[in-house]
Amino acid sequence: MEICFEKKTARVKGVDMHVSRPWIVVSLHTGYVEIWDYSVDVRVVRFEGHIGPVRGCGFHKTRPLLTSGGDDCKITVYNLRTKKAIFTAKEHCDYIRSVAFSNDGSPWLVSASDDQTAKIWNWQSRECIATLAGHTNYVMCASFHPIRDIVLTGSLDSTFRLWDVSGLKKKRDAENGKVKLFSGSEPEVMHVVDAHELGVNCAHFHPTKDLIVSAGEDKIVRVWKYSDAKVWETHSIYGHTDCVMCAVFQDGAQGVLSGGEDRTVRACSYEGRDEGKMQIVKETKKARVWCLGKHPEKRLYCSGHDSGFFVFRFERDGVVWKAAGKAVFYVAEGKVMKQTLGKKDRSILFDIGKEGAVSIDVSPSGASVLVQTHREYVLHTQGGRTKKGNLLSTIFLDENRLAGVHRKKIVTRDTDGGESKTLGSVLEAASLFSGPEGSVLVVENEAVKLVDIERDCVVRERASFGGLKSVFWNKDRSLFAGRTKNEIFVFDRQLEAVAQHRECTEVTGHVWRDSGVYYTAGDSLKCLLLDGTVTFVAPVEGEAVCSVLKNTVFLLSPEKGLRSADVELAFIELQSALLAKNKKKAEMLIGQGKGLIGQGVISRIKKSAFPSLALRFVRNKREKAMLALECGEPKHAAALARELGDREVWSAIGEHSEKIGDVAAGIEAATRTEDETRRGLLAFISGDKEELKKAFHSALLAKEHSNALYLSVLLEDRGLQEKVYRETSTDAVFSNEESTVHFPCGECPVFCVTREAVEEPLEEEAEDTEDETTAEKEDETRWEIEDTEEARQHCMEFFVKKEYDSGIDVLEKQIGLVYPEKIEQNMLFVSGEGGVPEESSECLRGVFEDGALREIFSSANAAGILEGGCSETTKGRFREALGVFRGLFHFLPFVQSRDSGERDRVYSILERCREYTRGIMMELERKEAKKKGAGHLKRAMELACYFSLCDLFPQHKELTLQAAMAVAYKNGSMRLAKELAEKAPRASTQTRKILSECAGKENAIEIEYSEDAVVCSGGWTVLSAAAIESSVRCCYCGSVYKKEFSGTVCRVCEMCRVGGECSGYWS
Repeated sequence: MEICFEKKTARVKGVDMHVSRPWIVVSLHTGYVEIWDYSVDVRVVRFEGHIGPVRGCGFHKTRPLLTSGGDDCKITVYNLRTKKAIFTAKEHCDYIRSVAFSNDGSPWLVSASDDQTAKIWNWQSRECIATLAGHTNYVMCASFHPIRDIVLTGSLDSTFRLWDVSGLKKKRDAENGKVKLFSGSEPEVMHVVDAHELGVNCAHFHPTKDLIVSAGEDKIVRVWKYSDAKVWETHSIYGHTDCVMCAVFQDGAQGVLSGGEDRTVRACSYEGRDEGKMQIVKETKKARVWCLGKHPEKRLYCSGHDSGFFVFRFERDGVVWKAAGKAVFYVAEGKVMKQTLGKKDRSILFDIGKEGAVSIDVSPSGASVLVQTHREYVLHTQGGRTKKGNLLSTIFLDENRLAGVHRKKIVTRDTDGGESKTLGSVLEAASLFSGPEGSVLVVENEAVKLVDIERDCVVRERASFGGLKSVFWNKDRSLFAGRTKNEIFVFDRQLEAVAQHRECTEVTGHVWRDSGVYYTAGDSLKCLLLDGTVTFVAPVEGEAVCSVLKNTVFLLSPEKGLRSADVELAFIELQSALLAKNKKKAEMLIGQGKGLIGQGVISRIKKSAFPSLALRFVRNKREKAMLALECGEPKHAAALARELGDREVWSAIGEHSEKIGDVAAGIEAATRTEDETRRGLLAFISGDKEELKKAFHSALLAKEHSNALYLSVLLEDRGLQEKVYRETSTDAVFSNEESTVHFPCGECPVFCVTREAVEEPLEEEAEDTEDETTAEKEDETRWEIEDTEEARQHCMEFFVKKEYDSGIDVLEKQIGLVYPEKIEQNMLFVSGEGGVPEESSECLRGVFEDGALREIFSSANAAGILEGGCSETTKGRFREALGVFRGLFHFLPFVQSRDSGERDRVYSILERCREYTRGIMMELERKEAKKKGAGHLKRAMELACYFSLCDLFPQHKELTLQAAMAVAYKNGSMRLAKELAEKAPRASTQTRKILSECAGKENAIEIEYSEDAVVCSGGWTVLSAAAIESSVRCCYCGSVYKKEFSGTVCRVCEMCRVGGECSGYWS
């Protein structure tokens, strides 16, 4: 038996499996009905309509409906599309034990109850149409026959009954005007069977045969055969040691599954050599088994017990197969088949009986076939002879030798059963797979080892690699592809990973091809390339891929056998060619053009070694020009841009040319976009004076006088400088005459320094030494003020003049700036675009003094950014909010206050920004801790409580308190939850509930928390009293840290130093 899915929940009283979706529905003792997707371990929906335990549930076979019944005496029908209840009935007088829909499409469902009746309901008309009375004790189960109009009920009165309900169908047809009815229409008892010595807990029909299985309080499972005339017992199966609560027929074998209060699930065959032998297939330890269910079509089963439920199977999912050349060998219905690819005819090689096949292998020549069952191997040779052996996980080493596992050791053996050899290099072998010549892959204790058979030694080993199901090697045996339950991977001979991919659904088959590994997972055929890329190929119907030839894939399934399907693999072949850097093949595939369209193809080619190939797919000239730049073809882009005359394309060409150093292309792009500043700078870099003069005249025509002046200085042409001066004077570009640029005229005067100018101050300094000592004491206050004023020198004064180093030095002294790149964008904005001559800096200085930049970097705009971050926080978009607050940290150093009131507002915004940033960082870390599981519950609760200590706006403060009290209450920390509830500003329903329930109770989990706790921003831990005294703060945002973090960069603002001396003033 193989467990496919297992889940821990409250006690499960009823289970059922959906016919087409990988869903299982469970009814819980807590009153919930839950649907789980067992392929991806996700709860699909939970219904909460019942009060008290829910004992029965079931899916409709053809409609999106679900029904449930419980101890509240209610039957509910749910619509699975809307996930809402559409019908609720309450006519039973006692607990409802089971519910089931009709199998023939009739709008009926049947329910069994402790009121000693079963009822049939029409869920469309929402009424009870029949009551099956006659049992003298609780009716424990009721179900419809798969085909006929018969209902089966079982009761604790030790009987089960067969009811003929064909009259109800005739009555329904008569009401629809189809027939005239003159006879009785009520259900009639066909048979009353004294089935067990004690009560009957369960009774079910066989899906295809006239058989019934029943289980009872007498610890016996019985199989019955029935006809219209009588019912007789065929088998009694013993083995359970306590009451048997459930039993179902087992598909594909003449057997039954049963479970009971002896905490076991058991299987037994009622025909064949194992007749009457009951085997334990699952022990649930301390959990009693209450229910069993089976999939309507697949060989899957499910069981519910006191601690949850699980899905299991007895046979491998899919078909065991092996491809050899153009032939495929596989096992179906106990027979080994051989079929040639592309042909429908198949031949039966030999029969392995009812033993389930685990694996199949073919000799190198294809003459011999080796099938491994659960107990032994079966070898079929070319002459039609069949041999068996006691090895497990057996494979071919070569044409005449086998290797397998016997008592957890590797054994090699001749195919004729002769000489054998036991290897000692592996002591706990679980399974074998083929390897390079003379070697095998061995799975041992969750590890994979490459073992040399001849030398009996381990060549390579890789740990943490359990659950390996199959392995296929490429042609030169340098790489192998393997699969586990949910993973497909490619490894090399050194067992190093080349490519890996994890699927949400089970991987059912895979096969090598030169372009990659094709595999099936769920209902999809996909391809894994050697760079780890996964591409969807085609949908499949639960089949496994077994071969790929050109554009044809061959799929295998137990129901349909081998079939072929045409698919388009051009895109995958192209990806493989690009990955292998095979340009010739890539060009050939692009030339053919089959299936190669869309952005996915272009994106893939752009990332390859030949990005220029992507240009062949684009016809729009503008898109083609932009793509040419991305692919490193600037000349092609420029040619297209000349045809288009598109300004945006030329701008992109200009930016690209600057990155690669193509000055000529940059000058042309600047000319086309009329960017005179960039054109002048590039002309100066090129050293072409003629181009520089052209740039000068263009700048003058565009009235860019600062740029024109700069170019005239570079040209060293005084006439051009005077021309600029005349233009500026005439047009009155600047706000006043004093701000007009002044040009130097003539030689600069020599500044003469005489001896007296130096010596006299020195003599005066010597005479005043005594006076200074006294004056220094008197003027301490004055010096302090001057130092403060110097410290308050604003960085904007330097950035506006492009004196970046000076401005950064100021911020380093003021706020301990460590990472200037954090504010680089704002620095460049303040300094303006392009090169500005030194003589023009006064113009920009005037702009700064006039208040243009001050209006941009203002406290009002800072408050707006803070409000934006708070808005994101309200929406629960914490990562986006964190980005906004970090941006505010970068913005605030550029704000220059007009007065002390505005300065206080700026510092208040900074403190609020710090608190929100710290809180969001703690919340994000709490979510990560919560994902890690139960072992991190305490840490998650600590972070939730510390978040509530942050000084936030009232509406957010209340939310943090509610979240913290909910987490504490859920984790059993009642006293802490009560403390948090008392701090809540409003007494909500949740708060009042916690205050009442937690009064006088203690904490299940203790954490360090108090209302006045100080939390270290370095590790989110509470500081002790001694640690608070020696704590340090961020020079900028003021976040508190332990002393050990002194000298590091603040985690909150991410730009300034923790600890050290700085003024802290900047605004």
